[in-house]
Amino acid sequence: MEIIKKRVENEIKRLSSDFQHVSTVILDNNIDNDEPFVISSTFKLMGPVESQYGGHEYQLEFKYPKDYPFSPPSVTFLTPIIHPNVVNNYLFIQELEIDDWHVFYTASFLLNIIQTVMMTPRKTEYMDMEAWKIYKTSGLNDDRPYNEIEDVFL
Repeated sequence: MEIIKKRVENEIKRLSSDFQHVSTVILDNNIDNDEPFVISSTFKLMGPVESQYGGHEYQLEFKYPKDYPFSPPSVTFLTPIIHPNVVNNYLFIQELEIDDWHVFYTASFLLNIIQTVMMTPRKTEYMDMEAWKIYKTSGLNDDRPYNEIEDVFL
């Protein structure tokens, strides 16, 4: 566990230079021993400016498994988000642009993927099909602001 914690701490230190859209990172290693995760981190991520989510801040939680970095962390949106690739606040990492998880992938890499997916949802096996249908048929893939998207979904 100490090796995982050290790696995550180093990744978080590099975030400030690698990734300018993260404002706060909280590291928590007080996870229950029964869980398959050993450490978690919470990020505040700004939505991509060039998307409907621009100007909004999203809080995400990464939970790192016991075999990290050989397996990816789980990613949960703590801030509610209406997006085809987020199901019950959970983002399915394996279903996105990552064909195979590699040990050299980092939190910064995942945050970049998340911002890309926020701009351009991916049609995958695990997705909110209702959100996908609305996204594709209502023109939500244009540059309309977030509050107009929210009106369509709610």
